[in-house]
Amino acid sequence: MNEMPKPRKHPAEFEVGEEFESIEFTVTPEMVNFLLIGINDRHPWYTTNSPFDGPVAPPLMCQMAFIRLRTRHMWGDFIGAVFTKPAGVHYVYNAEYHDPIKVGEKISVKGKCLANYINRGRRYVDYETLIYGEDGRLCARYVSTSLPQYRKEGDK
Repeated sequence: MNEMPKPRKHPAEFEVGEEFESIEFTVTPEMVNFLLIGINDRHPWYTTNSPFDGPVAPPLMCQMAFIRLRTRHMWGDFIGAVFTKPAGVHYVYNAEYHDPIKVGEKISVKGKCLANYINRGRRYVDYETLIYGEDGRLCARYVSTSLPQYRKEGDK
């Protein structure tokens, strides 16, 4: 069995204001279908026509974009399973949707670390992710807090 490579940077090491290298990817019908299976949502706007001139991505695309951005920041170009032990916890998020992400559209995802702190013995990291459409319009702002590991700081 191959050992999984170590991340180049752990979220506990993220500095406040640290910007992540932006990523771009095209939102494909396959990505959308994968998300729809996971959330059991079959709204026709996601796969057929919508009032926004074609199918649109479900709101969960914002979280997927954040995960891809943070994973790239941690692992670089590593592709594959990125599960580590101990596992982290996605604690809370707030998403502001400004304009739909269209299926087939290339989006640009930018983000940074807003805060990195300890509360009640556990480390929390706050992130901001901005998602732009291929024409430069802001599609969404996604702010989230996660615990890089659930165990208390210093515990083994």
